Amino acid sequence: MKILFISENTHRGGVDTFLGDLILAWPNLEDELIVLGNLSHPGLAYLRERLCGKAAVGSHDIPLYVDLVLATTGRSAARFFRQIFSPFSRVAYFLMAYFRFRLLFRRIAADRLVVVAGGYPGGDSCLCAVFAWASEMRDRPPAFFNLHN
Repeated sequence: MKILFISENTHRGGVDTFLGDLILAWPNLEDELIVLGNLSHPGLAYLRERLCGKAAVGSHDIPLYVDLVLATTGRSAARFFRQIFSPFSRVAYFLMAYFRFRLLFRRIAADRLVVVAGGYPGGDSCLCAVFAWASEMRDRPPAFFNLHN
């Protein structure tokens, strides 16, 4: 069985330890395990080293909402724009991420999805992944959602 793990994080820490422990203790050695984190996640190198090939570890190129917000921090015009249009930008982000995750899931064709959200500051992409999985992979079981906080 092909199992995909999706995670969003901006710091290396507890989520990486949790994912590493989970995969190293995985009971079925026949399963193909794939771990995908956000492109800016600093813990991916740690996971690659720790898992020693027990899972494929990589990143997806779907941006994080928190990265988009941090890119505008400190610029007064951008901050003003963000404060006024924040609800609309969240909806726009969600739609963009939702459709990109659907394409990703179609390409990978995993049998199961396990989402491990790291809590603060975000988890928006993790939530998008669950909705995208539910609509794109209707013939598969629902995603597992783990909030590690």
